[in-house]
Amino acid sequence: MDEPAASIVSQAASVLDEEMARGVLAAHGGAGTAPQAYSNAEYPVLGQMHDFVDKLAALWPNVRDRAAKVPSRDRPPTGDAEPLATVTPRATVKPGERVTISMTLRNSEGRPVRLVPAATDLLGGQGGRIPSSLLEFTPSEIALEPQEQKDLIISTSVPVEAAPGCYSGLLVVRGPDYLRALIKIEVVRTLAAPEGLQTPAPPRAIPTSSGIPKFPSTGATTMRGVMQEASRLAEDGELGNSDAIRLLQMPHRPEDIKAVLAKFEKQLTREAKSKLTLEAFVPLPDGVDNQRYEPIFDRYPITGKTYTTASGTVVLNEVQYYNGEMVQLYGSANVARVREALAGSGYKPMTLRLANGQESAIVQFWSHQLTDTSLRPYNAMFVIAAAVSDDTPASEAFIRADENGASSVLSMFDGRFDSSKGAYENKVRLFFVRLLDSTRVAIEVGRERMGTDKRAGTIEVRREGRQRSFSIADGAGQGVARIKFVPADDPAAYLPELAKASATAGIPFRELPGGTEYVYPGVARIANGPVVQWQWRTDVTPRFQPVKPDMVFFDAGSEEGKTLIEWGFEPKVLGYIPNVRGVVTGIPESRA
Repeated sequence: MDEPAASIVSQAASVLDEEMARGVLAAHGGAGTAPQAYSNAEYPVLGQMHDFVDKLAALWPNVRDRAAKVPSRDRPPTGDAEPLATVTPRATVKPGERVTISMTLRNSEGRPVRLVPAATDLLGGQGGRIPSSLLEFTPSEIALEPQEQKDLIISTSVPVEAAPGCYSGLLVVRGPDYLRALIKIEVVRTLAAPEGLQTPAPPRAIPTSSGIPKFPSTGATTMRGVMQEASRLAEDGELGNSDAIRLLQMPHRPEDIKAVLAKFEKQLTREAKSKLTLEAFVPLPDGVDNQRYEPIFDRYPITGKTYTTASGTVVLNEVQYYNGEMVQLYGSANVARVREALAGSGYKPMTLRLANGQESAIVQFWSHQLTDTSLRPYNAMFVIAAAVSDDTPASEAFIRADENGASSVLSMFDGRFDSSKGAYENKVRLFFVRLLDSTRVAIEVGRERMGTDKRAGTIEVRREGRQRSFSIADGAGQGVARIKFVPADDPAAYLPELAKASATAGIPFRELPGGTEYVYPGVARIANGPVVQWQWRTDVTPRFQPVKPDMVFFDAGSEEGKTLIEWGFEPKVLGYIPNVRGVVTGIPESRA
């Protein structure tokens, strides 16, 4: 990080110290005015800090004055002040991608504590900004019993338009005391960051008597071997989640991780075993930002069980994808044609019904480039029909459609949200009619375990400036589809159209909390074979925009393209996910 930015944020931290000491949060008086010594024009982070103090006062109105000496506002901070700790992701990140920072919080007090994290915007050295509204804390509040420790995950999506550079801001975790640390994210435009730009590993938390952890200052340390470090970390009898992350951030070979798994099997927590097992079987690909530590993967961990495909390839039992780029097309198609494709499965198409009585089936077309999965990187394409069971009453098997064309998306919003679990489950089933995959192992796992009619194909993704293009072809090289678009500048620009369509349909349209887990029940079969059911789970949602002329072209030279043309598929809405990830649950157990 450049020194001026670090200095500014450190001064902002000192201002926060002073405001806390003066009881500003308790009195909430005059906090919105920056001290004369640090003008907002000179130091924008300081201006943020005073806004931040106001927000803290609103969040924590019961904070009491702290008995502390108040430094003079006319005096700059002294050199004896404790250096500001830094928390960073494992690697650099590109615009439009997701980044995650993990830290461990431990309560060393003799009573339970409640911790609440918050942060300022992250400011870039060239004037850019990552708004604090994009920062997600999982969990948003942490309750710790005496001596208990839990992980705090900080996640954000870097804006597509973000300029390269170092972005920094202030993290505050409030409890009996408060922890402040510098958040630092390095944004680059290259596929893989040069070695000199790689960010250091997040520091391991050191518990304090207040129950809030403090972090050791970063500096050069002697590199330990993975096994030696694992032995040191296991001295307290357990290797936990943050310990596994620490080991994986050290230089290692798959054999090193396998040795740790074998030696410390009984001391590994479920989450730690999951991370180490994944790395042993499927090392993180080069040039790919790590999203394997997102909370959704701790909820559905890798167990270590394996599956052997028909060609003899041994893969992990769980199907998970950690990073990638996806485009989705939502639209309508001929009801009779889609009903024919689903005949005998026990399902029928969910339909759209206009005010004039015209009816059409709801169809989706997905394509993505998966840069990191439990089956190794591959690309895929899906043809999907929104479906309900054959015995669904006619009155519940259609959506009243609005003339604005946004209604085909609503089948993905019509479900139940469980606030206690932070999970949304979709009512309509996604019937996977046909899929193309770029690798043999992905095809075999899909056909043998998930009942999906997967076949060979290629998906090429290109970036030209902000423009994205997806070119899909079958295994013989015959074209299926071409999609070319520029992601919308404002991710929320299309939401009013969706809200209008939702009002017409009578379906509640609401923004769910950050970190919500979305569960989409899936249905598939190969030809007229048995139906297999499973669930696709994710914690990210698309950015929507209308489909414009010349955005999409389907090619009748392939069977998949010909099917979409014969169905009369008309895409109306495009969804784009720059950082797709998720897990597949509910598939049959492996044979191994």
